[in-house]
Amino acid sequence: AARMISVGATTERPPPTEAAEGVVVAWEGPLDDDGRLALAANGLEVVMLEAGQDAPEGVAALMLLGASVGEVEARAAAGLPVIADAPKGDVARLSGLLRAGAAEVVVHGGELAPEDVARKVWRAVRKARRR
Repeated sequence: AARMISVGATTERPPPTEAAEGVVVAWEGPLDDDGRLALAANGLEVVMLEAGQDAPEGVAALMLLGASVGEVEARAAAGLPVIADAPKGDVARLSGLLRAGAAEVVVHGGELAPEDVARKVWRAVRKARRR
């Protein structure tokens, strides 16, 4: 049986990484409205970034689509968990991204499945929070 709990109204919003609705992920690369909606349905709020732009405060992870291994290495050194992508079958890219410090790599066949991205982001955030 579920219990209802009354909580007084508050005007302060909790920090994004602790918000009940999920976490905030900074996203560098293309993302259409359908993808953004699917990520939101999986508890991820997306903040779009321009190429090379620093992630704003309160972001829990950084998704870099099509980033070079060198860029992933540089961005991972900043401390946020970085999620990158690699085409299915590109083992050299996959292993290079992991060696460069990517917390997770989404392997795809051309199109990214939002459910796969969400699973990888959540895994990277959980690992980072345990450290």
